[in-house]
Amino acid sequence: MQLYTILFLIFLKSVTSFSSIGDSTKTLRKINFYFALDIRKSLVRDIPIKMTGLKIGATFKKKHTVGFGYYNLGRPIFGYYLNDPVEYDANQSLRTKSGSSIDIPTTVSLSFQYFSLFYEYRILARKKWNLDWTAQYGIGRAYITATNQKNGLRIPGYPKSSRVHLLESSILLQYKVFTWLGVGAGVGYRYILNPNEYISATFNYPIWVIKLMVSPGKLLKVFKGKEKWYK
Repeated sequence: MQLYTILFLIFLKSVTSFSSIGDSTKTLRKINFYFALDIRKSLVRDIPIKMTGLKIGATFKKKHTVGFGYYNLGRPIFGYYLNDPVEYDANQSLRTKSGSSIDIPTTVSLSFQYFSLFYEYRILARKKWNLDWTAQYGIGRAYITATNQKNGLRIPGYPKSSRVHLLESSILLQYKVFTWLGVGAGVGYRYILNPNEYISATFNYPIWVIKLMVSPGKLLKVFKGKEKWYK
């Protein structure tokens, strides 16, 4: 919480700094409120997942966007087999103290959520098309629970919970449907900073991004009749 308070103060400071340069009224006109629905598809140990997120922030001079985001796996992933080298051998069998192995059909529940601080830079701008680069730093938590399908009991050593620090970078191509609405798609990579090798190996994967962007300021101008629905 202290970290996010500091980040929020930095964000406010950047807005204040922008407003104090030159004519504050002209500068504020160049700042637009930013809101986006951000869906990030990826793989977790070769299983497709979808992270649903919301992003809010401010855009400066139509090129720089900074703000905060929240992402959630939504529903936990069930039904894939755990491959933990600490407790399982290559045949998905749990080893006993004597070294023998016991076949255990395992169901895993996986949950993941995080908050992020992001920055977007507009590389290329055209009338209808934009090319953006996005980088974000996130803090969240991952939960992994493994249960024995035969008796419903939890596998020893579970649930596992770990705080997650991550970096994500992506390139997005965006299309402006209306003056106030845009859609985009892109690719990137998620890198987990955790020392926990199991968590890192689970979530370090390429990502595919689908994005829906709304400009509340321009939408308000449309309703007031000051701007057209599309150009």
